[in-house]
Amino acid sequence: MHAYERLINDEKSGLLINLEGVIATTIIPDKVITVGKSVLKSFFEIKRSNITIDGSSAKIYVTVKGTVTSDYAIMQINPAAENVCLRNIDITVCVEDADNTGKILAAIYNIAQGTRIENCRITMTSKTQVQLCGIYNKGDKDYLQSYKGRNLFVRDCDINVQCLPESITTKCCVYGIYNNEGSGISVSNSIVLVMNDGYGSLQRSIGVFTNGRYGRFIDNNIKARTPHIQGLLLEKAHSIGFINEGSHSLISSNNIVAECAGACIGVENKGFYARIADNKILATHTVWGRSVVNTAPNVVINANVITSTAKNARLVEQYSYNTIITNNYMRVLLRPPQPVRTGCGIYAIGFEVYENVITNNIIKDVYNCGILASERCGIVENNIVTGYNKPLQHTTDKNKAMTNIFRAGNIRSIE
Repeated sequence: MHAYERLINDEKSGLLINLEGVIATTIIPDKVITVGKSVLKSFFEIKRSNITIDGSSAKIYVTVKGTVTSDYAIMQINPAAENVCLRNIDITVCVEDADNTGKILAAIYNIAQGTRIENCRITMTSKTQVQLCGIYNKGDKDYLQSYKGRNLFVRDCDINVQCLPESITTKCCVYGIYNNEGSGISVSNSIVLVMNDGYGSLQRSIGVFTNGRYGRFIDNNIKARTPHIQGLLLEKAHSIGFINEGSHSLISSNNIVAECAGACIGVENKGFYARIADNKILATHTVWGRSVVNTAPNVVINANVITSTAKNARLVEQYSYNTIITNNYMRVLLRPPQPVRTGCGIYAIGFEVYENVITNNIIKDVYNCGILASERCGIVENNIVTGYNKPLQHTTDKNKAMTNIFRAGNIRSIE
């Protein structure tokens, strides 16, 4: 690998570098513990701009032996290396013989502007707790002045990240793609599968996370899960398909699934001026299931297929204002005599729930009610609600009997 690093960073090598053969290496992380500041080390660093690295004729195998004591990347793209293209790279990372740690291990760590990652296959596995991440993009809060992580382009990639530890002792979140304040990221036509094991919310699998501005996520297949196939225990690890904390994000035409966990959220949106449209969103095989959770204002949730098989299903939770929820097809796929506990189509209760528009949605097979909303929620009309249990069409927070049904304390594991 170091021979290729020298080749890539040598100005005499030209702008196209072809990798060839089986490239296998073993990494033994330095036993250094850093306190008080964030440090990321890397095994392989790209420092030259405007180059294309093609792995069509190569396979890369990296074995990590030993505990990751500081954040670490297999391949890092330096901020000075603008417009780098990684193409047809096939990389497998396996963590062995390590202690549990809360540090990050990324296959590809990007800090540069204009990076393109095309038709790459990233596979990561670990039997110990480490925060695995297929692609980590590092931007900057001052997006007007900084070019770090700007305009990352990911297309036609296959990302498979699995952390199945033999013991569970620490907080551990596993990600397929993590965009940390990178502006203008684009992810399209990619497959992201993430799995993590553990207990409760401290251990989570997250397909895609972004908090950068102006992101576009189109035509992807994203799935986050844990090994709890039955989905009967609330105390198991959590899974979230997609977390958006960035403003002005476009999330369209994706298949987003959170499944087989103690708690599942398909899409969790915290970013204002987001558009979530034309997606298939599912929270399934879980006790606590939320297909879409929105806590940001000025959001459009339109023309999605939103489903769930949760024992306590809420298809959409709305906790903010100035949001349009319209023309969605919603359905709870789990129905009696199976162990259904509660079910609601659109739950919109809270202090900041006002001036919303909830119209023209089809809500099928909910157990308790179609729409439970604050009295000042906004416009709620022309929605169609059906169900086997003759659910209420629309009621408000004045209905104490109904609001008591959805108290948090009523949700428990299924014996």
